[in-house]
Amino acid sequence: YRIQANLATNVDMHRFPWDQHDLPIILEPATRGKKELVFTVDERQSGIDPSVTFVGWDLRGARAEVRDHHYSLYQETYSQFVYRISIARIVFASTLKTFLPVAGFLLISLVSLLVTVEKMDQRVGLNTAMLIASVMFHMSIGNQLPPAAYLTVADKVMVALYGVVAVNLVLSIQMMRLLQAKRDEEARKLRILAFKLVPGLAVLALLFAGW
Repeated sequence: YRIQANLATNVDMHRFPWDQHDLPIILEPATRGKKELVFTVDERQSGIDPSVTFVGWDLRGARAEVRDHHYSLYQETYSQFVYRISIARIVFASTLKTFLPVAGFLLISLVSLLVTVEKMDQRVGLNTAMLIASVMFHMSIGNQLPPAAYLTVADKVMVALYGVVAVNLVLSIQMMRLLQAKRDEEARKLRILAFKLVPGLAVLALLFAGW
C-alpha cells in the first residue's frame, strides 16, 4: 500500500528555537482487538527514504515500537504500531534568526547610555523605538508557532528585553524631568547609576530567561 496522509500531534515548544520533537505515525486496527491481531516490528523493512527532508529541521533518526491501547469504555485492548521520527531545529540557523535582532535591539539600548544629559531627548527616542521594534519582532516570532499556554525560551528572552529597555526608558525620562526642573547634578548622578544598573539588569534578565 502507498498512503499519503496529513497528520497532527501535540508538540512541546518550551525550548523554541532549540526545540526537538518526536513525530509519531500510529497504526491501529479499526475493529480487531488484541485477541485477534497483534503487530510486530519488522526492523529490516522499516525506515525512512533518504529523499525525505524537513526544511529548516535536522532529521535525527526514527524508531519503531508496538504498544497496547486500552479503551476503558469498551473494555477492549488494541495493538498499536508506532513509528517515531525525531527532528530538531538547526541550532545555528535558528539561533541566528531569532536572537540576532534581539542582540541588535539590546545593543542600541545600551549604547544610548552614552548619550549625554544635554541630549536626553535622543536617548528617549532611541529606547522608545527599540521597545516598539521589540514588540513587532516578538509578534512575528509568535506567528511562526502554534498557540501555546506557556512561554518559550524566545518569549522569555523577549520579556527580558522589554524589561531592560523599559527600565532604560524610565530612567531616561526621569533624567529629562530633573533637567527640566534645573536639577542638573541629580540628573548626572542618575546617568552614572544607569551605567551600572541597566547592563547588570540585562545580564540577570537574560540569564533568567535561559533557564
